[in-house]
Amino acid sequence: MLGYIADKEMSNIIERVCKKNNILILDKQENETDLNQYCKETKINFKLIKYLIIDLNLIKNDESEIIKSIYNLSTLYASTRIIILAPEYEDNSAVLNGLYDMEIYNIINDSQIELIEEKINIALSKTGLTKKDSIKFKRVENEIKQKNKFSVILEKVKSVIVKARDKVKKLIKHNKNKIKKEKSETHQIDGVYFFDFFKEVTEKTIKFVYKIIIWGFAFIGMTTLFNAELRHLLEYIIGLGGN
Repeated sequence: MLGYIADKEMSNIIERVCKKNNILILDKQENETDLNQYCKETKINFKLIKYLIIDLNLIKNDESEIIKSIYNLSTLYASTRIIILAPEYEDNSAVLNGLYDMEIYNIINDSQIELIEEKINIALSKTGLTKKDSIKFKRVENEIKQKNKFSVILEKVKSVIVKARDKVKKLIKHNKNKIKKEKSETHQIDGVYFFDFFKEVTEKTIKFVYKIIIWGFAFIGMTTLFNAELRHLLEYIIGLGGN
């Protein structure tokens, strides 16, 4: 036997699937529902209910209340399989991540009717939707931590490049002043000497900038070059001497 809380569209899908699988619908609710009250006030005999389908679009509680209420239902009625319909929820939503953490794997967040119907069929089968089927709802804390760590590293690299750019500007300015000073003092800097001196300054400057760029690439890793943030960073490096 089966019970459900679902809007009219989902209700029609559930009714079709149940009819196809000869599953008796014992209780249905098609109005907006407070899940906390439902848990406390329902008169359903859950000993007879094998499946309970909950359409999150019809639940008016906030995220933490939804998770808590479904947890209470799954604990009190362990023999009842809870199936979640969440067509408007993203894979990484807090609710679906929380339900996955509670080992509720019969979660359907597809928006196409055909897919919803197909997955409800699977959810009502002997095994239901498995952990493997619902792995996309697993919390991605490690990826978030890595992203935050990368952002910190990126800021450090940017800081180093800004300092390097300032040093390069100072070096160029210093050498220009040196050339002017020596020229004014000696009046003997001929074209050949000036060219050699300028070449030496340019080579030192290029080597310095080159070392900074190589260090930056090594620091963030070549494997991240296709990252959007890094593309901006590379554009920033290329324009190092532009200002």
